[in-house]
Amino acid sequence: MPPFPKCASLLLFGATLAHAQDSLKTAAELNNSGVALRLASRPSEAIEAFNRALQIAEDAGDQRLLGTVLGGLGATLVDLGEFARAQPVLRRSLALFEKAAGPDSVEAGEAANNLAMVYRKNGDLAQAQALLERALPLMKKYLGGQNPALAMAFNNMFIVLAEQKRWDDAEPYLMRALEIAKALPESFQLAEIEENLALLQAHRGQFHEAAQTMELVIAIEDRTLRSGDSRLALAARVQSLESYSGYLKKINQRAQARQAEDRAKAIRRALF
Repeated sequence: MPPFPKCASLLLFGATLAHAQDSLKTAAELNNSGVALRLASRPSEAIEAFNRALQIAEDAGDQRLLGTVLGGLGATLVDLGEFARAQPVLRRSLALFEKAAGPDSVEAGEAANNLAMVYRKNGDLAQAQALLERALPLMKKYLGGQNPALAMAFNNMFIVLAEQKRWDDAEPYLMRALEIAKALPESFQLAEIEENLALLQAHRGQFHEAAQTMELVIAIEDRTLRSGDSRLALAARVQSLESYSGYLKKINQRAQARQAEDRAKAIRRALF
């Protein structure tokens, strides 16, 4: 089975709410706590914090705060693989931002991007593509052409098109994502996008190039990930090592492939 496209995490748009007033302060703090717990791979506690923030925001009727909290809750459900539960949550988040900030706002664009990736996980690639076609111009307009969130959204469009076997259509989005990511400080996100480049090269039968790209991916991950990083990040490293091993086998570099497999197994044992 070929590797799946590497999908960056959902955007933490409006993740930290620095200026909340009076009765909404507690809800904002709970939302921020939920974000921190999600990033620390503590999803059950994150969901509890988001749900408490959600109740306060519902009672107060603050639509922007409510949209933000729902976005965090939906993203956490995605982390848990609960895509059916996440979809209505993220759909409501988008609807609230459309009403509170406008359908052409950056919040609506980022919410559309997040919802798109849930539709992709649920197998509705046409709807995912339509949402990304809406999200990308808004994010580019408001975030600027060199924003990491925009790189993530371009990468997401590559994934959606690649999964429809539309590789030629997908390639320009990946190249744009790489262009942005390489102009930014080295990061785990850059490694994810580079891994999709290896996937594209492998699709074309360029397994030597794919293996070389994966060497770069592994090196970036080695420099940017630490043993204390989230389980999601470490699980992504396992996937990278397994993909690298697969490409090495294609070019008969069996010893190196076994080394990559052994590293993946060691991380997997530590995770589980």
